[in-house]
Amino acid sequence: MYADTCTRWKHEGRPVKIIRCDDAGENKKLEKEANGHQWKVAIKFEYTGRSTPQRNHLAELGFATLTKRGVALIVRAHVPMKIRYRLFREAFKTATELNGLEVVNVDGKVLTRYEHCKGTIPSFANHLRTWVEAGTVKVKTATTAKLEKKGVQ
Repeated sequence: MYADTCTRWKHEGRPVKIIRCDDAGENKKLEKEANGHQWKVAIKFEYTGRSTPQRNHLAELGFATLTKRGVALIVRAHVPMKIRYRLFREAFKTATELNGLEVVNVDGKVLTRYEHCKGTIPSFANHLRTWVEAGTVKVKTATTAKLEKKGVQ
């Protein structure tokens, strides 16, 4: 999948030039595969020391911001505490996707993060709803009696 993405971006005129990461084994393996005879994407890898967030403070701030936004989604939706631990992944995923819709200025161009990266706004942006919005789930089956509930909140 990674090789396909890099190849697609290269053909679109947006090649990946540098990847910055720590020197963990999986990252060394990725470098070997990316620059090997199969992928042939010629990416330069820059390594930072392990457990040195001070070298990448902007990314660390981004993680903290996304975490707080995910928690805010859960709290604002009044999700009961016993359910929060089952929903936190979805809340953080939603916070991350919404982060991509933020408008930022890059080299004088004011666009969303998605537009800067992919050129267009993703299709889900046209179907945004309030997070954990109440709804009705259909429970009716072929044998449900006429006067029974056909859905639950």
